[in-house]
Amino acid sequence: MGQIWNRISQLAKTYLQDSADTSSAERIINSETEELKRIIDELTTPKKQNVPPKQQSKQQQQAPPPRKHNNSMTSSKATEILGITKNATVQEIKSAYKKKVMLYHPDRVMNASEVEQKHAQSKIIEVNQAYQYLQLLKNF
Repeated sequence: MGQIWNRISQLAKTYLQDSADTSSAERIINSETEELKRIIDELTTPKKQNVPPKQQSKQQQQAPPPRKHNNSMTSSKATEILGITKNATVQEIKSAYKKKVMLYHPDRVMNASEVEQKHAQSKIIEVNQAYQYLQLLKNF
């Protein structure tokens, strides 16, 4: 809003300084018309409101974010990566996931060699993909 006010103020000052000649005011208007339109559009376009989590509906809070999983992931591969049986419960899956993440977490290997860090990075990605696959498979 301040930018618009500054433009109008500038036009008024120009007009007052040279009230007989309006060509300078017209030049300012013509040169900045597009910019003024852009500013007005920005101010009038409704912005996306950030609603605090407490005010969101229960449906919005329970809806999980869209997940991507590796298409080559299978149930047996995912269970093998996490080190669990095929008929593991949700609690067992979560527990195994947490243990694997703690093993390969970047904070754990930050003082290791670059080779070990890269290996840990690829393993953590693999563990996350396996966990996400099982989440989708078991609906939790």
